[in-house]
Amino acid sequence: RRKLPDRFVITKTHCGSRCNYCGPNTYITTPANFLRDCLTSEPIFQTPSNRQKVSLVYDPERVKRVIHLIRNPMHNIISRFHNQVKHRIEKRDKAWTDFYTNDAGGFHKWCEKSRIKYRKEDIQFFGSESKIPRAPCHGEFIKWTQWHNLAFESMNILQQQSYNLVPKRRVVPYLRVFYEDYTTNFRRITGSILDFLNLKQISPFQEFVARDDYDKYFTVNQLIDVQNLVESFAANRTWNNVKHYFEGSQMSQNRSLYDFHP
Repeated sequence: RRKLPDRFVITKTHCGSRCNYCGPNTYITTPANFLRDCLTSEPIFQTPSNRQKVSLVYDPERVKRVIHLIRNPMHNIISRFHNQVKHRIEKRDKAWTDFYTNDAGGFHKWCEKSRIKYRKEDIQFFGSESKIPRAPCHGEFIKWTQWHNLAFESMNILQQQSYNLVPKRRVVPYLRVFYEDYTTNFRRITGSILDFLNLKQISPFQEFVARDDYDKYFTVNQLIDVQNLVESFAANRTWNNVKHYFEGSQMSQNRSLYDFHP
């Protein structure tokens, strides 16, 4: 049994704005609600007679440092599809896995199902059917973009305090981590995380192996549509941190395509 660190304990939270099979009426949220989801835990308490899940919301004052993980949006959405396939396999839902095969074809069927299912909500949200983004899995990419917008806004909330009704700011150190760095700069990124948390490595890290089958899921035109969508929904700070994922593909630049400016 390891001794607890003297300074910081790293925890993982997925926060909000990440529901599966939901339309904009559900996934559009506010910074306050998003942060509350970040601070919410559902531990299971075991007693001699039963197991009980409870919902706990931690005091934001307990957050002393923030590590923000950013992943290629295309890979992130494909990964969410892979997780759905894995879940259906575990449930032995053969009819689902036979139709939504674990490849690009199954992925686009999955995307199209959501487009059809939430069409009415999308029309209401965007104003007309013609304004619904053309990007495949557009709802997933909106959730992805909103997630990072709200992650940055939550940092601002965490740094705000009030003492005797006088607003003050507290310092909450922030570390940005790109998912791909675990593949290309494993030693550097793991070292920076340990340094950030004032921790020492006490045992070897497990080998990090990333999937390499994401590249053929989107055509160039589809990627252009995805960029237009992400760039239009992204706050400036978000876009500055993710635009490199779209470089080198002859993509267009249009921040006002959907008339949405966070």
